[in-house]
Amino acid sequence: MRDFFKSKTFSVIFSALSAIILWIYVVYEVDPSYDIKVSDVNIKCINESDLFTNGSLAVTGRYEDLLKGGCTVSVKVKGKRNIVSSVSEKNLTCTLDMVTVTKTGSYSLKPNVESDISGVEIAGIEPKKIDINVEKVEQKDIEVKVKTMGTLPVGYTIENLKNQNSTVKITGSHSELEKVDHAEVVLDYSSLETNDSEKSCKIFFYDKSGKSVNDAKFTKTINYAKLTFGLYTTREITVVLMPKYDNEIKTNQYGQSVELSVS
Repeated sequence: MRDFFKSKTFSVIFSALSAIILWIYVVYEVDPSYDIKVSDVNIKCINESDLFTNGSLAVTGRYEDLLKGGCTVSVKVKGKRNIVSSVSEKNLTCTLDMVTVTKTGSYSLKPNVESDISGVEIAGIEPKKIDINVEKVEQKDIEVKVKTMGTLPVGYTIENLKNQNSTVKITGSHSELEKVDHAEVVLDYSSLETNDSEKSCKIFFYDKSGKSVNDAKFTKTINYAKLTFGLYTTREITVVLMPKYDNEIKTNQYGQSVELSVS
């Protein structure tokens, strides 16, 4: 045993343990300050104008979900290691005072973060400022065009195809409504049954170039358009025209004599 305490192995183990004990002492006693970064801390808006709640104004752009609680910040917290190490986003409250936001325009607001754990210092917030854009909420009537595809059941034809919802009203920010040029519904003939007389088709929105527009950015009065129509059977028949001539006797295709007259 005495040889072990004098061995090189013991010296290495003793040195390592001494270093660990010294590190723990320094970290927790000499310099106990410690900081960590907490992500995904939800932003809660306070003092927002009634113009937002009544639908007159809307936040657009990167922070369009701000008032819905869908935006977050990252927070740097500082304190004793044994306290700070247990801090999560649930222990932090981030508020954004919107008392000055009462009309359209651009605003740069400073978020404020507090902790519900004593001894935790807020050392930094990222981003430091929340830059938002505010626009008026408008309404717009959009034409709903009908397009068809597919083939009808054999022996059937469609007539009197009408769109009972020729327009749809959309509501949203000015910049989003400007993107919308028209709406379309597609009636797939292949999906029709022979006794169908109407069909509800989903409405899709497009810009002037025909590119699809994300309709999650605005609200609609309807999501589907009702199409009405008649499905009729068809068949081929032979029509024989029999002209008549005044005061003439002609022979028809069966070799019979008939009197023909023009009238």
